[in-house]
Amino acid sequence: MIRRIIQIDQEKCNGCGACAAACHEDAIAMVDGKAQLMRDDYCDGLGDCLPTCPTGAITFVEREAAAYDEQAVMENKQRKMRKEGMTLPCGCPGSQSRNLQRQGAPTVETPQAQQTSRLSQWPVQIKLVPVNAPYFDGARLLIAADCTAYAYAAFHERFIKGHITLVGCPKLDSVDYSEKLTEIIRENKERKEEEPPAVSRETVKEVLEASGISETQLKAFEEHYESEFGADTVLNPQNLIDSKRFEIQTPDVSIKVNPERYDLVETRIIDGVKYILVRAGDDVEVNGIRISIKE
Repeated sequence: MIRRIIQIDQEKCNGCGACAAACHEDAIAMVDGKAQLMRDDYCDGLGDCLPTCPTGAITFVEREAAAYDEQAVMENKQRKMRKEGMTLPCGCPGSQSRNLQRQGAPTVETPQAQQTSRLSQWPVQIKLVPVNAPYFDGARLLIAADCTAYAYAAFHERFIKGHITLVGCPKLDSVDYSEKLTEIIRENKERKEEEPPAVSRETVKEVLEASGISETQLKAFEEHYESEFGADTVLNPQNLIDSKRFEIQTPDVSIKVNPERYDLVETRIIDGVKYILVRAGDDVEVNGIRISIKE
C-alpha cells in the first residue's frame, strides 16, 4: 500500500540517537552509529521523531510500505522488556491497545438520577493553571492523568469531589511537571496561615471534670472565668504559653508588655467598671513623647 512514512537521510544523520529515543513504537534503532528505520510496519507515520532531529535528516515520504501493525509493535515491546527483565505494564497503560468488554453491562440505557459535575475550578490542565491561583489556598489536591476521567465512570464522585483537580499526561505532554507542582505547593504553604488553637470555658470545664474536680470547685471556676474573661471568651493557648510575648487586647486598645514583667499588669473592678491597670514608673512615653503622671 502507498502511505506516509518517515525517511532518514544517512548523510545528514549525526548519530545523536534523539529520534530513536522519541519513537514510541521502537521503529528506529541505531545501527553503526546511524539511525535506521528497522521495519515499515512499526512506523505509525505520526512523526514524533521529526522535531527531535537536530540536522533535519528525517522527512516524510509517500511510498509503498507495509501497513502499521500495532499488534506487532506491542509484541516487540514485550520481547524487549522480557529480555531486560521487565514486565508490562511498566509505563503508561495507554500504550496497551485492547478491546474493553464489560461483562453484564446493560445494553440499553436505564433511567438514572442526573449526574452533577464535582469540578470546582478551571482550568484543570497542569500546564495552564497559575501557581498562585486563590483556589489552591488550603485545598486538597487531586493530580490525575488525562485519561482517568474516561476510564473510571465514578471519577467525579469518587475523586474530584472535594478536591482541586489537576490533570496532565506524562507521556504525551513532554513537560516535567515536578517544578510547577512544587511551586504550587510552596506558594500555597507560604500563604496559608494556621488557625491558632482555641480553648473555651467549656473545654477547660470538661478537663477539670475528667480530673475529678468537685461540683463546688467547678462552679467556682465558672464564676471566676466569667468575671476575669467573660463567659463566651475563647482563649488562645499560644498566647498563654508564649514566653516571648505578653500582649493585652480589647476591641479598642492593644498593650504589649515585657513578658518578664507581667506582674506590672492587674485587673480591677472600680465602681462596677472593669479596668486593666498597668503600674507605671517615671519613664513613660506616648507616641514617642515623654510624659509625667501627676498625683
